[in-house]
Amino acid sequence: MLPNSQFVEFNQLFLNEQLPNELEWLNEFRVNSVAEHKIYQSGPAHRFELTKPVKDFVLSKDFQDWRNTFFEDISFFNSEGTELLATVSHENYIVKLLTEDERTQLKEKGIDFWCSWGTLDEVKSTTKSQNRKSTFKSIMDMLWAAFG
Repeated sequence: MLPNSQFVEFNQLFLNEQLPNELEWLNEFRVNSVAEHKIYQSGPAHRFELTKPVKDFVLSKDFQDWRNTFFEDISFFNSEGTELLATVSHENYIVKLLTEDERTQLKEKGIDFWCSWGTLDEVKSTTKSQNRKSTFKSIMDMLWAAFG
């Protein structure tokens, strides 16, 4: 669990299904807005405030438990709406926004993840003008080429 996270968001795998009975309790913590610009958006999204019951629920699962179920592709957001960590569970991908301190620590270990994403407005216009899945795939292809 990320310390600065205030919300958790999931993609819904099965498009025409209702929230399963065993997950209905989550509705109490549902947030009516979802991310406009998510690293990986697939199907409807569901956002919940990270209250103690929701945190306990999330922590009770292993990563593979978010694969091919009603909820998948777990993401964490801070109070400003920044996606701090995103997953594509069926691909075993995890993407984390690094702080400058985390980046420095990795760089000291010989791992340098530097890339320029441009301004937030440039990123938003790119995700509006392109299919988000193809944008994500392009990013993953670039990372695979560099580090795979």
